[in-house]
Amino acid sequence: MNWAQMAAYGLTAENARILVYTFLVHFAVILILWAIGRGHKNDSVLDMYWGFSFVIAVWMAYSLSAADSARAKLVVALVTIWGARLGYHLFSRWARIHGMGGDLRYQDIKDKLSRSGSYAIKALLMVYVPMWLAYVVSQLNMMLTIMTPAQAPLGTADYFFAAVMVGAIVLEITADLQLDAFKANHANEGKILDSGVWAWSRHPNYFANCLCFWAVFAISWQVPHLFWTIISPLFMSYLLIGFTGKKWLDGHMSKRRPGYA
Repeated sequence: MNWAQMAAYGLTAENARILVYTFLVHFAVILILWAIGRGHKNDSVLDMYWGFSFVIAVWMAYSLSAADSARAKLVVALVTIWGARLGYHLFSRWARIHGMGGDLRYQDIKDKLSRSGSYAIKALLMVYVPMWLAYVVSQLNMMLTIMTPAQAPLGTADYFFAAVMVGAIVLEITADLQLDAFKANHANEGKILDSGVWAWSRHPNYFANCLCFWAVFAISWQVPHLFWTIISPLFMSYLLIGFTGKKWLDGHMSKRRPGYA
């Protein structure tokens, strides 16, 4: 591979090595989660690594590279706070519902894949490996932003989008806490949460999550040659809006809750 040419896109041999190491770590965790999923007979265990995977990615990028820019430290701090909180939330959610069959998304996937052949192998190839690929694509931007040396000093745009991301994290926390409290009240069975931040948006948690990816990308604007890593927030926007997030949940909720539509 001609690394001189790849450097025009922010990729060096050292950066590529760190990316490979990081994604191999993720793949090892994926295999462990797949084994746990087989033991619990549901695959919602996969979700609990999602937030933590970002924390691991940014710290591997920072600790294994020679880069030590102020922007790298900013991205590491922001993603660590966001990912650790989200990881804890998803882990707590899994611990609470896995005995009841887990996340209904994974039950839906299992029903479709179990119609023929071995579900265990299908789950690995069609659920776990695609999730690993999601780690790869979604983390490229933040990792390369951290690993790129000789960056310009932090400017107004960096501080502005850092504030946007902090606001998004607060919104995501608020939305999750309000939803958990709503679900914990048995009087709300069959009802729709349309108060608090859920009065502003049908999916404030997805909106906030999506905003975090775009905020990190906006911070990377000051780093040369990383324009192509817009694939990271674009890919996550697709997942959250048009695939396993909003699209699936809207269809599911419209069937279960008469007032949802």
